[in-house]
Amino acid sequence: MLGLASAVLAIGILLSMYGVEFSKLERLTSSPTVLVEQAYQSTYSFLLIHSTSYIFFSLFYLWAIFTTQKDSETHKRMMVLAALTLMIPGLGRLINFAQVLPDFGLSLVDSRHLYLFILISPAIIYDIITKRTLHRSYMIGLSLLLLWAIAAHFLWGSSLWMDKIAPMLLGNV
Repeated sequence: MLGLASAVLAIGILLSMYGVEFSKLERLTSSPTVLVEQAYQSTYSFLLIHSTSYIFFSLFYLWAIFTTQKDSETHKRMMVLAALTLMIPGLGRLINFAQVLPDFGLSLVDSRHLYLFILISPAIIYDIITKRTLHRSYMIGLSLLLLWAIAAHFLWGSSLWMDKIAPMLLGNV
């Protein structure tokens, strides 16, 4: 029963994330004070940042679901990673808008990923202290997140992202 409830919530989370992205784009493009090109550029930038949540929440959640019965240790760790990846938009609000967290002079995308890794560190430290090693699911998950963070760093503001990939993802080709 709890698994079914979590599946319904996970689908709701994903739909609401996509809905917010598209409604923001629609709101910006219909605003008389915002140029349409600026609206798209802003949306494309935030899409790159929020892609961490879209991609990795889905990946880690499904990984957790498929390992529920046969590997409870992996299940727990994937649920932790899935939940933490959802914090990317909130971290951005704390860094950029509320300015509660410092950005350390990093770009928006890099500072959010830095804080994501900081949030994951207690779970890693706990594993190392209690198990004397890092669980393989954390090694794989963190490797994937690190690769994504590096890719996002290089895509941030690039013409490849702004002119080709993001418009294609939003159907603006």
